[in-house]
Amino acid sequence: MNKHAVIQQYFLAWNNQDKDKLIELFAENCTLKDWDINVSGRDNVIAANVNIWTSVPDIHVLVHKIIIDDDAQSGHGQIVVVSDSEKLLLPVIDVFSFDEDNKIVQVSAYKQQ
Repeated sequence: MNKHAVIQQYFLAWNNQDKDKLIELFAENCTLKDWDINVSGRDNVIAANVNIWTSVPDIHVLVHKIIIDDDAQSGHGQIVVVSDSEKLLLPVIDVFSFDEDNKIVQVSAYKQQ
């Protein structure tokens, strides 16, 4: 699967709250960082995502754009995080890094101002 497809699958799995699919997409030694979370290791990354879904069951993302930089083994997604129950409409940039097998080794999320 190419990097663009991996990012698409990541957002689809995230919106479907499909932890098994996320497990397939992440490398064992991955990290997840955002303004509240900083965890390492696939089990911890998956647990952090499940915690988000449990805390805000209707949370989902709207994907505006996916851009890949094959030379840098990276890509990013311009998204909006949405939750009607939390009255949340948050523009975010997710930056992805990949290993040689196109498994996700890092996701860093940044709020857009």
